[in-house]
Amino acid sequence: MGCDMVVAVGPATENGHTLFGTNRHGVPGGSMALRLNPGRAFALGETVQTQVVALPQSRQTFTVLGIQPLNTWGYQHGINEHEVVAGCAAWQSKLARDQPGLAGTDLVRLILERCRSARQGFELLTGLVSRHGQGGGMSTARVTEKDHIFLLADPTEAYVVEAAGSAWASLECSRVRAVSDVGLIRQDWQRLSPGLAEEAIARGWWPDDGSKLDFSASLNVNPAGRESALRRWGRATLLLEEQSGHIDASVFRRLLADHYEETSSEVDPLAPLGSVSICRHAGAGQATATTSSFIAELGRAPENPPMAWCAFGPPCAGIYLPLFLNAELPEGLFGEEPANLARQFQNVQTAMSRDSDCWNQLRHSLSLLQARLDQQTEEFCAEAAVLKANGEQDLLRRHAGLFMQSQLEQLETELQRYQFVRTFVPEKVVARG
Repeated sequence: MGCDMVVAVGPATENGHTLFGTNRHGVPGGSMALRLNPGRAFALGETVQTQVVALPQSRQTFTVLGIQPLNTWGYQHGINEHEVVAGCAAWQSKLARDQPGLAGTDLVRLILERCRSARQGFELLTGLVSRHGQGGGMSTARVTEKDHIFLLADPTEAYVVEAAGSAWASLECSRVRAVSDVGLIRQDWQRLSPGLAEEAIARGWWPDDGSKLDFSASLNVNPAGRESALRRWGRATLLLEEQSGHIDASVFRRLLADHYEETSSEVDPLAPLGSVSICRHAGAGQATATTSSFIAELGRAPENPPMAWCAFGPPCAGIYLPLFLNAELPEGLFGEEPANLARQFQNVQTAMSRDSDCWNQLRHSLSLLQARLDQQTEEFCAEAAVLKANGEQDLLRRHAGLFMQSQLEQLETELQRYQFVRTFVPEKVVARG
């Protein structure tokens, strides 16, 4: 399991809004769930059981929409009702602890359930890491997933926190930032966990010469796969910087679907071998692929209901569906059942990729559908703003649920045209569709 994340804040975006995006990578068809967990009140003294650690429960939790990997309590990434977003990627440091602590997914969920701002999330995150460390009860065979990098944002701020065991370093994102499965905070950190510099010097990881601690250079283990993560981070950073000042959701969609286009490292998604790009496809010699993509535009307007966009499978041939936090999600989006939409979508993409003409036709058909869904969403958001302004919350909740169901049905109808290609691809039949 891996992750690539990007954020653009205020002056880097076209309209001054914060944009957050992420690709989640894993085994194609692997189980994950899209969860909408309503906020609620708890009694004083209650506890919550995370993956391993029991913590005092907050008196009030907030509504959270998040991606939950199989057999975990927490979320890989998500958004809450106050438009706070958070996600985590994995890396390996020299300070990984042997005893169980909080999993990265635990910490993401705790931030989203308890925080009204990214700054509050930063304080909660660093406090929990300092007290409980990380690990989530994972075996030593999965030690590379014991440490985590977090990206959290709200409509006005964004932070990167690289956590190593119970230590951490952080920086605030002033314009754009990319995060991959590799530690990259060097001497540019703005806050550092107390005592870490002294410990690094005592262990011989950093010279006692009065220089500022280089967090990554002193703590990074350089695990296998670092070069690939660095390449993806560099590519995402370049694309963000090129568009800085003009970034909108369409820029993030293109970035998350990138295959190093127009470079010497360009990846053919239909080829069995190649570099690991931001948009991943499983094939010979590569077991993992992009299983979902997630984009949130924060601070659009107070009258707009909080929402995010989620796509299934490699996003270069995917559809982003709008998901609203104030309504029940349609059944079939994500889940453990074999017939869930994510698995169907990945099956169709895999089958169509056997033939380049069919693959290109699929991408074209889905791009036309995406344009239609985007227009429908824009129109619905205008109607939803009126309902919210008039205080008609029940009607807004009902309409949002029906709207999401309608969009899901349009996607399912499109996928049904291609279901027969799971075993063969008759080109003429596809062309007639």
